[in-house]
Amino acid sequence: MTSTAPAITPPALSSTAEEIADRLADELVVPPQLGGHLPGWWPQSLAHGGAGIALLHIERAATGCGPRSRAQHWLRFVTTGELSIGSNAALYYGAPAVEFVVHAAAPHLPGLATHNLPILEEATNRVIGHRLEAARHRLNRRQRPSLAEFDGIRGLAGLGALLLCRADPAAGPLEKVLAHLVALTEPVADGEELLPGWWSDVGPDGTLSPEYPGGHANTGMAHGIAGVLAVLALAHRRGFTVTGHASAIARILAWLDLWQHHRRVGPWWPYWITRQQLHAKGAIEEQPRRPSWCYGTLGVARAQQLAALALGDPRRQAEAELAGAAALSDPEQLRLIEDASLCHGYAGVIHIAGLMAADSSTPNPLTSTIAPLIEALTHHVTGQRDPGWMEGKAGTALALHALSVRPSTGWDRALLVV
Repeated sequence: MTSTAPAITPPALSSTAEEIADRLADELVVPPQLGGHLPGWWPQSLAHGGAGIALLHIERAATGCGPRSRAQHWLRFVTTGELSIGSNAALYYGAPAVEFVVHAAAPHLPGLATHNLPILEEATNRVIGHRLEAARHRLNRRQRPSLAEFDGIRGLAGLGALLLCRADPAAGPLEKVLAHLVALTEPVADGEELLPGWWSDVGPDGTLSPEYPGGHANTGMAHGIAGVLAVLALAHRRGFTVTGHASAIARILAWLDLWQHHRRVGPWWPYWITRQQLHAKGAIEEQPRRPSWCYGTLGVARAQQLAALALGDPRRQAEAELAGAAALSDPEQLRLIEDASLCHGYAGVIHIAGLMAADSSTPNPLTSTIAPLIEALTHHVTGQRDPGWMEGKAGTALALHALSVRPSTGWDRALLVV
């Protein structure tokens, strides 16, 4: 489960990054007592609770930078208690989140981790079965999907990424998940209008909104089609494909090409497309927004780079890498990043920039963007109060740790970027 090594950073900055990672890890030592945890410390939450913090300590123990006892302590905290397999269970919460953490731990804490895997995988398979059944019913009713059906945080894209972590992905429901994600890319008729299959009637927050009459098509990594693209590409690169797989990737890329916009520094993609914008046939007045992982140019660029690597398309790969470098070299876009987090802050863009640079076959400007980003992150990290992985200290510490020590646990697979 090792990740591609991020780009090499100057020794002084690597040292600074590791010092901050050490400090943040030391601030997240002891989980609250079971039954008495504070809000934000839910044991089975990868985004905001114990599962994400456990990942930090497991990674540090696996790379010899932290004590095994701390990792074991947090792993017990996460794996104790009844597994959640309800409608909110997905990669970031419940049994699937716990399975993800245990997969990360298994090679490094085998006695404690591996005996839980069969139970966890069975629980995750049940979650996926319910999701696929609900999706089939939705298709039979000729309704459009909710974001939670397919996205990376709550839906089948994230669950597909989890299945790729298993020792034998093909033994589980991966083929069915991939087949549904492929089917999701088929255009659907809405009267005389043709919409992409991932068009949702709700707003970006997942609820019906008068601000989004007719719904929207979401482009983000966290909640949109870029996350689906990334998972299809990652599966393709590992040899797990289904009928229509490459065509589905091509359809998503064609949609992103249609909505790619340009400014002086380079291309960018809107967070989402509304029905009004669709009717305007490409006209859009907004400017580039924050180039983060969850939404924005960097996440979309990484998904396209992965797709290009899967399909063997060097032209698109180069364009994706240049788009990422342009976004991270633009002071106007960088000013929109206001925190240190993985989700929408400096930690996320630093980690993805490193991955994109490492996967590039030619020298590119991405490498030169990393050092200024680290310096900017140091000015924001002191303000973090959230202990968690997605928006808090644990995720920031992992991204900083990865600048000096190659990741060993595949913790960043939850971001759908490796």
